[in-house]
Order: sequence, then structure tokens, then C-alpha cells
Amino acid sequence: MRVLAVDLGASSSRLLAVSLDDRLTLHEAHRFPTPAIAEKGYAGWDIGSLVSELVDAFSRLNRRQPVCSIGIDSWGVDFGLLDEEGELIANPIRYRDPSHLAGAEELKLRLDPVRHYELTGIQPLPFNTAAQLLARRMRNDPDLERAHTFAMIPDLVGRAWCGRGIPACERTQASTTQLLGLDGAWCMEACAAANVPQALLPVPADAGTQAGAEPSTNVPIIRVGSHDTASAVLACPGEGGDWAYISSGTWSLAGVELETPVTAKGALDAGFTNERGVGATIRFLKNLMGLWLLQRTQGDRSVGECVRLAREAPPFGARFDANHPDLLNPPDMAEAIRRLADGPVQTYAQLYRAIFENLAAAYARAIRDLERLTSRKIERIHVMGGGSRNDLLNRMTADATGLPVLAGPSEATALGNALVQFAYHGALKDPRTDGRALVHASFPPKEFRPNQVDDWAQWLYGNG
Repeated sequence: MRVLAVDLGASSSRLLAVSLDDRLTLHEAHRFPTPAIAEKGYAGWDIGSLVSELVDAFSRLNRRQPVCSIGIDSWGVDFGLLDEEGELIANPIRYRDPSHLAGAEELKLRLDPVRHYELTGIQPLPFNTAAQLLARRMRNDPDLERAHTFAMIPDLVGRAWCGRGIPACERTQASTTQLLGLDGAWCMEACAAANVPQALLPVPADAGTQAGAEPSTNVPIIRVGSHDTASAVLACPGEGGDWAYISSGTWSLAGVELETPVTAKGALDAGFTNERGVGATIRFLKNLMGLWLLQRTQGDRSVGECVRLAREAPPFGARFDANHPDLLNPPDMAEAIRRLADGPVQTYAQLYRAIFENLAAAYARAIRDLERLTSRKIERIHVMGGGSRNDLLNRMTADATGLPVLAGPSEATALGNALVQFAYHGALKDPRTDGRALVHASFPPKEFRPNQVDDWAQWLYGNG
């Protein structure tokens, strides 16, 4: 059996064919830069070009390797506004656009952040969907006045691809809006604070249901864990409850899988969020800046070249807060890091070394907070996503946390996407148990054991 995982990223998007025989195999069929656009003074996503690229790539792939279904995942928070006929009114505004900041500040005045956290479990971030919608309402956005509903990126793309129907909102994606209640339904108190009328809200839907069909072939489009981190965590090959994960890519998400949310004020103060996972689980995690820091400083260098340079620099040369808000989208990332650092980051070797060391430091602090907030002793860390191929960062993470790091699979998001599709077709009984065991057998992780724990502890915590 073969399915197609469409993994939309803020930098690049891909179509991956995933096959299930005795083991899982994966083939990247097509990759392309996610088309961005400047429109009406805002940075946006070009949905028409994105869907056109997907349609053409699917047509070529399906002629060679027919698939049984399609699943679409993407980053969270961004959305498009649809009119009464379900047509896109204007392209979505990108989450890094500074226009959302006004909405985030106003939202804090309208609904106490502690109360908002108790209702939704979601960390207040300047680009959450709630803040984006409120910012548009505050500036009397005519597109919002025309809107009949909104659609998150995977649902929006799926609807445009199918060519018909008003999309529902898959719950793992809906949970990133800061509008969904902890019961999996829209929270009217949170929606009222963001000035989002009930009529604008799409119907929440679960992963594992059909969203539509590709029109030229009638291949079904299946709702997967459409938030990319939800799909990645589903494919994390962990067993038992003593593991944490780091989904390592443009963003790094460090967390644990829980059955119930943690909404104490201490969790809010520490910057943790409760996003929904596939199968009504909770992804209790912290959003960390991730390899965005490298992507904005590497220029034409490959990641391998950046790692080679980092190895040449002396260890522990400069400390900075890898999650500082000044690093969200600065015009010059290297200069922004230099302003924050307490040591030399003048050469590229020093800069890349500092980026990797301070990412590992951020991971270590997040793991320590996870143990404190969940009263759980973490015994190992699973690193998934593109960053799992970075042996230097994995080694630093093991040393900084004092825990074994199991790296891989690098394509966890696509695999988690595919697991839900296989379960839909009856080829898997349970994507969490059977699926994870299958991922572990198909893509054995690479282990990094800590060996410089004392040096890292001294650098991180001193005598504390």
C-alpha cells in the first residue's frame, strides 16, 4: 500500500510517497519553495501557486506510482478567509508579519492571559490565530468583513485542491489558534475576546476522516494530524512514559505526550503550551526558535559546512538566549545574535558554534522544566525531523541534558501523516502503538550518550 504525504513547510514543501509492506519505506517525490507573496502591504502565502504546484506534482507521481490516498499537514496558526461560496477572499498573511502584534497586545487586555491559558491551554504568542484575527478586526479589514468562515492552511489547500466544499478544521491544527477549548470544541469566551463570531468558526473534525477527493482521480484526501508537529510526534518511536521529544526543524518543539493538559500558572510562566495530538492526546511542549537561527545566517553554505566550521571553534565561547523575541524575524540575524551574546561571535565558526550550543542549552532547560511541571522523570530524548541529522547538535543535546538522545526519523512528519492514512485504510490497527513500533523497526534511531555532562552543567548552571 502506498499513500502520499503532503508536508507543507514555511520554507519548503514536499510530496513524499510512503509505502507499507513489512516495513515502511519513504520516497521524496517532489520538493519546492513554499510560494510567498507580498500583497496589500503584508507578507502572505500564494495559495494559488501552491495548489498548482501540488496538482502538477501529484499528476506526475500518480502516473508512475499510484497512491491510495493523500494527507496534508503544515505549520500552525495561519489561515485563509473564505466567502459564502467557499472561495478564498485573499491570500493568508504569514505568521511572521508584524501586523499581528497589535492584536496580541489587545487580546491580553480583553482576556486575562492566565484565564485564557486555563480555557485553551495555549501559550500566548504574537502570531496565534486569535491575535491575527483580532488585529484584522482592529484595522477594519474588509476581507474579514466579507468572510463567511476561515480555513487553516491544510484545510484551505485541501479545499482548493478538491475544488468544492467548505472545509472543516482538523483538531490538532485548530488547537494552535488559541480559540479551541480543552474539550476539543471552540471556546466561546476566547472567541468573544478575539472578536470572532461563532458564525465564522469552521466545524472541528478529527484526524482519520475523509476531507474530500482529488478531482481527476477520485483519490481520497484524508485528514491527518494536520499540524506538522502532531504528525511528527505520532511517529516518535518512544515506548512507555519516560521519554521526551524534540521536533527539530525551523522551530524546535520540546515536549512530552500527556493524556491531560497542564494549565497551572507555572506552566504558563515557563512558556509551555498544550496542543492536541492525534488520538485526543496532549502535546505539552515549549516552542523554541530552532534551526531558524542557522537558516538565517548560513547563506550559501550547506548545513554540513556550518557544522564543520562550528567544530573548529572553541567550546562555550558565547552565551545568548536562543529563544529571545528579538530573534523572531530580525533583518540581520547574525547581528541580532551578536547584540545578545556575552562572548565572541565575530567569525562564522564562532557564530555557528554559539547557535548550536545555545540551542542545546535551551533544550536542556526545557527538559528540566518538563520534569518539574509534570512530576515525570525523563530517561531519554527522541529527536525527530531534519535536525536529527545534525550529529553535532545531537551530541551537544545529550551532554547538555545528561540524557541519551535517540535521533530519527528525520522524516517523522511525513511518516506520522502516513500512519493516519494507513489506519484509515485498515492497514494499521492503532497508529500510536502499532504505528510507532513500525517506525522504530523501519528507521532505527541513532543513539548519542552523554559524555561531557560536568562541563555542560558548569556552563549552564554554574554552581546552581
